[in-house]
Amino acid sequence: MIRLIYIELLKIFKKTSFKILLFIILISSFLTCYISYRKVNDKYIQYPITEINEKYINLTNNYNKIAGNLNKINSESNIKLNKIMDNGVTLLIFSSIIMIIISSSILGNEINKKSIKELLTKPYKRSKILISKYLTIYVIIFLLTLLIFISYTLFTYILTKINIFTLKDYMLLNSNIISVLYFVKYLVEYLINSIPIYFLSTLTLFLTTFIKNQKVIIPINSVLFIMSPVIFNFFLNIKFKYIIYTFIPYLDFSVFKDIYSIYLLNIEYNMNFNMMTGIIMLFIYSLLFIVISLYVFNKKDFY
Repeated sequence: MIRLIYIELLKIFKKTSFKILLFIILISSFLTCYISYRKVNDKYIQYPITEINEKYINLTNNYNKIAGNLNKINSESNIKLNKIMDNGVTLLIFSSIIMIIISSSILGNEINKKSIKELLTKPYKRSKILISKYLTIYVIIFLLTLLIFISYTLFTYILTKINIFTLKDYMLLNSNIISVLYFVKYLVEYLINSIPIYFLSTLTLFLTTFIKNQKVIIPINSVLFIMSPVIFNFFLNIKFKYIIYTFIPYLDFSVFKDIYSIYLLNIEYNMNFNMMTGIIMLFIYSLLFIVISLYVFNKKDFY
């Protein structure tokens, strides 16, 4: 299994297109960091109270009290850093599209070029071959996430001259304010926000076992990823709140950054829409897709 993963990684890393993608990610990281740095100001983030229904007043007052205390503490450190680093997470959206493309090619190219036949003649079980491709994709996602985090953190350090690795930050946890090392906080945030990318790649590879044409798979998953908020809102508007038990609302975890809006949404629709539910749903659907794809791959005739 390890040898199969190693071979798959070598094939991907040797591609000129992959090296170009890495270069683009680094350039995008620098540009995003620089633009964020130029736009940021000294004022800390505000959580304005909008015109809301009476049933939201108690929740709003409570939330703004906590958020206000958090802002007061954070203003004593460096809120500029928070704003800059928050924007870095958006780079994961760009890497989502990249991983859809890579995931569709890791098996799709071998099927289209008929090289899969040669691989199947080697002393490997079909299930091991497919699982190795899934694991290869997961390794690449992890490495890309680390690349984005490290490069963005270094660019932030160079521009702000603030020692991110010793600075402490403050965050909300179960309505309590806790202190945490700055780079640890954002490393965890980047890793958590990469979870939907694992699912999107799993879905892409799953579809590849059914559909040979990459030109079909890539647009389908890309559109699904981009349009998922619209689809989610549509089902909420028709009062179908069980949409939260599908993978649709969780293809981008950045929505959970706005805690205030999530609280109000859950009250309005009487549901429990949260990140933990999202992680569970994505895990369950990923496992389901892997099992189905293994069954299909084992039965499929490639000769």
